Amino acid sequence: DYIYRFAPTDVVQGRAQARIMWDDNITHVIGVTAQDAWGEELRDTAKARFIELGGTWWPQQIDYSTEAAEFSTEASTLATEVQSAIDAHGNDSVGILMIGFEEVAQFFTDATAYPVLSTVNWYGSDGTALSGALLNSATAADFAISVGYPNTIYKPSEEATSKFEAVRQNNIDVLGREPDPYSFACYDIVWAYALCLMAVDTYDADAVKEVLPTVSGSMLGALGWINLDEAGDL
Repeated sequence: DYIYRFAPTDVVQGRAQARIMWDDNITHVIGVTAQDAWGEELRDTAKARFIELGGTWWPQQIDYSTEAAEFSTEASTLATEVQSAIDAHGNDSVGILMIGFEEVAQFFTDATAYPVLSTVNWYGSDGTALSGALLNSATAADFAISVGYPNTIYKPSEEATSKFEAVRQNNIDVLGREPDPYSFACYDIVWAYALCLMAVDTYDADAVKEVLPTVSGSMLGALGWINLDEAGDL
């Protein structure tokens, strides 16, 4: 998995994905995207940055429903597009960016029916980094290994705090494993809301919203200092 360190937002992650593919000498990318606000925004951000770097985004994208249980049709269409891209530009310059969640295991299983799909590099996102479904499917895991499939994942600031270590150790004690990076964000979110409620002394969303930037700006959380921008993002 690739780590990006700036902020856990789609904009930062999308730009990181584009840079990773470009640094791998990928010049033509085919997008495979879950049809929801998160997937589409992340794809569009990666697409814009990849084109900015000098790459080409393949015009035929593969979008699929997040409620789908199997992906034979999508895999077949993708195979056709990949073959066209390879014929025009060669295997080494073609990549696939797949943005989704645990359904990647089924998608990869269906993709094994089309040998051409294992001849190019695949890339993922934080939705599939550390995927349990992928690790638990031998067929999907083998396919992922064969196509590389690096995933981006947010990493909290390296200015470790006692809260960071407390969250980390609690996760290890309770679940028996290192925490997902977003565990630290969840911890800070709960505390930020709690401190805001204490500050306004009322269960009023507008009142909390008003004081949130000030309260969080003075808060040293598990992620470090919690400074928000005008959009409310870290």
